[in-house]
Amino acid sequence: MIPDTFAENHQAGTTNRIYDPVANVAAAINYIWRRYGDISRVQQANPHLPPHPY
Repeated sequence: MIPDTFAENHQAGTTNRIYDPVANVAAAINYIWRRYGDISRVQQANPHLPPHPY
C-alpha cells in the first residue's frame, strides 16, 4: 500500500506506521470496503471470476 492510500484508510486505534502489520492490514480492509464494498468483488479474491490484468 502506498503512503497516501494508507493515510486515507488508516484505522483509528492503530499506529500511524505503514509497516506495522496490524495497521497495514486494517487500512487495507478499510480500502477494500470503501472501494469495492465487499471482498468478493475484488478480482483476485474471488475464484469464480476470470483473471483480470492491471
